[in-house]
Amino acid sequence: DGTRNIIKSISDQKPVTIRFYCTRDSRLMPQFVQNYSTSVEDLLLEFEKASDGRVVLNRIDPRPDSDDEDKAKADDIAGHPVNEQGDKVYFGLAVQCLDQKEVIPSLDPNDEAALEYKLARAVAKVSKTKRQTVGVMSSMPIAGPSMMLPPQMQQGQQPPWIVINQLRMDYDVREVSMTAD
Repeated sequence: DGTRNIIKSISDQKPVTIRFYCTRDSRLMPQFVQNYSTSVEDLLLEFEKASDGRVVLNRIDPRPDSDDEDKAKADDIAGHPVNEQGDKVYFGLAVQCLDQKEVIPSLDPNDEAALEYKLARAVAKVSKTKRQTVGVMSSMPIAGPSMMLPPQMQQGQQPPWIVINQLRMDYDVREVSMTAD
């Protein structure tokens, strides 16, 4: 449901383009990655289908020494060497809307459970024009040292909790005083 809501929130005037880079040459790409690529492509097709034209999927097969390989490099997709000739395989995604771009440089078959989350998060990040602000109120020092303190006074203080760092990846996080109304 969360993914569907993200897809529905994409503006008709600002479609999201997903470039799916996957080396199709079975001599280069390991079989278990080929199998996983089918699952990835199925999920991408579901995103495209659910979007009513607001998500555009481009499938790109970056063969060695090709323009498509240059596109993969330009999108910061990780190339993995597979032989002594220096041939590389590519298996990643670039998600773009206007000038906003998120890259998943390499898709890991061992991380399949998180794929939909990562893809939906990337779509949400590129399709939003303004970052939302989240307020954090806690009597514990979960946000780390105050940004108002000079760097020399921040030394020795507890770093931000992991949840705060995760929130900061997608939101502007502000501390809210415990005495605030």
